[in-house]
Amino acid sequence: KNEEGQLGTGDVAERHAPAAAVVFSSGHSAKALAGGFAHTCALLDSGGVACWGDNHSGQLGVGDSVDRLVPTEVDLGPGRTARAISAGWSHTCVIMDTGAVKCWGANYGGQLGVGDTEERTSPSRDLALGTGRIAVGLAAGLGNTCAVLDSGAMKCWGQPEPDDTPQLTPAEVALGGRRARAVSMDFRHQCVLLATG
Repeated sequence: KNEEGQLGTGDVAERHAPAAAVVFSSGHSAKALAGGFAHTCALLDSGGVACWGDNHSGQLGVGDSVDRLVPTEVDLGPGRTARAISAGWSHTCVIMDTGAVKCWGANYGGQLGVGDTEERTSPSRDLALGTGRIAVGLAAGLGNTCAVLDSGAMKCWGQPEPDDTPQLTPAEVALGGRRARAVSMDFRHQCVLLATG
């Protein structure tokens, strides 16, 4: 499907085979990708982020809610770059070069982790992960987000199910004294890879 321009080809024509390569205006290339429901983002070799497709909730992070048919770079802040990216249903989060996490897009369940339910069309402030803590892994789902911290703890925020109470800021997940290495999420479930394997 490509009705929102999520293929980045400059049009809304559906493709049934791989399309021509997506072109980044900066001349950079992608080193990682993240796909949401109808939007796509790339982490560039420069550390920049470019997004395209559906933008009704600001999930492209470009300061408005207008769809983009081609990659558009996100302003991460002066001198800032990203080292990882994950896209949820209609929100996007990155791990910054500092290890901080920033998110943007839909926020009806607190999936941006900033303490409220107001959507953001540009990257949020750094999330509160704990004193001295940085993120080393990240995953965004339908209405929630989780991060693995350098301590091996895992913190999550948002609203995984519509009838759940929203968790508006990062909260630690009980792992029974074990450490997390990575996390992955989908529509309504999440899995964690423990340090034990």
